[in-house]
Amino acid sequence: MVKFKPIGDRVLLKRLKNETTTPNGIIIPGASQTRSNQAVVVAVGKGKVSDKGVLMEPLVRPGMHVVAAKNSGDEIKLEGKEFWLVREHDIMYVVEHEEDQ
Repeated sequence: MVKFKPIGDRVLLKRLKNETTTPNGIIIPGASQTRSNQAVVVAVGKGKVSDKGVLMEPLVRPGMHVVAAKNSGDEIKLEGKEFWLVREHDIMYVVEHEEDQ
């Protein structure tokens, strides 16, 4: 198994599958054709260095569920699996489930 460690403020994500039905069972047409912008964090770089030379550690950690800008980053393939490599500033928010709190 290859260990992949992003550099700087980059974050390695695994996209989550789009929901094809609503909680009430209504089928969402075309949902499976579009790429989801929801993902789980797989690996995180050490962070970004500020203009003053201070390392700013990333706010996300492996295992967090996040939503990132759809057209950001790069799609990469590692050991036959697809991943999404983005910069931390492309992550718009963290999804917190009620049972996580």
